Amino acid sequence: MNFSEDAVGACVAQQGKVVKQILAHRFALIGAGALGSIALEGLLQRGLCPICFGDNNAQLWGKKKKGIPILSVREAISQTQGHAFVTVWGAQLGRQLVTVLNQCKELCNFPCNIVPFSHLFRFFPDEFLPYYCIGDPFIFAKNFNRCKEVFDALADNASKQAYQKYINWLAFQEWNNDMLEYDLSTYFPNFIRLSKNERFLDCGAFDGD
Repeated sequence: MNFSEDAVGACVAQQGKVVKQILAHRFALIGAGALGSIALEGLLQRGLCPICFGDNNAQLWGKKKKGIPILSVREAISQTQGHAFVTVWGAQLGRQLVTVLNQCKELCNFPCNIVPFSHLFRFFPDEFLPYYCIGDPFIFAKNFNRCKEVFDALADNASKQAYQKYINWLAFQEWNNDMLEYDLSTYFPNFIRLSKNERFLDCGAFDGD
């Protein structure tokens, strides 16, 4: 597990540099839902404002959210020359965000700066953090020994790999195609057979929330 303070600090610094570049241009928020509203409110507190939202829901095109026009993703990317924050996030550990992030980059036929909302949120922690599982990026480096104890307690390689992958994602916030490749099959043991008077209650977290 390589999430030392130096490694995380270098990553956060690079992500912050890109966020600054985006904010220095006309930029968009890609995703006009609840997360887009949260991002907009935090930006307005900082005296910053996107020129538009982009969204894949055609029924929203031409409407406004708090005075900000909602356009198609293609039009939003075009009007901002590829400067945007992707503000969509669903279950299953960000599959939706990665899909939209890829969509935006494919629409760019020019150099672009399009990043996940979490990079923006970590750039302005007072306005946005903590946000669900996204918080202090250095917390895992500060608690490395505790994280390693959990890692060492896991009995199989698949669990170790999943744990390491998740901790690295929490620390570095790198949203990539690896997040689209994981087993969605249920883990329930085959020997569980419930009668009609019994119920199985799973008190765990399916996607880490």
